[in-house]
Amino acid sequence: MPELDVQVLAEQTGTKSERKAARTYAPAARPERRRERRHKTPRQVWIQATDANGKLIEEIQVMRDYSRGGFYFVSSLHCYCV
Repeated sequence: MPELDVQVLAEQTGTKSERKAARTYAPAARPERRRERRHKTPRQVWIQATDANGKLIEEIQVMRDYSRGGFYFVSSLHCYCV
């Protein structure tokens, strides 16, 4: 059988750490605009909210990051009413 001529991208070759280093990007050129520093330490949060119909929703999730003014978490729900 004839060999196929396949081109492999540079990021697909090398070790796992070399591929990861190739994907890193330079930091943003603009200064940070947030007033408060974001903390990246994972913490559990208990969320009580309502859905669009007014039904009570309770969820326990892990925050991705947080500050004094707010927090970020990922939910399996479509939306929350605030």
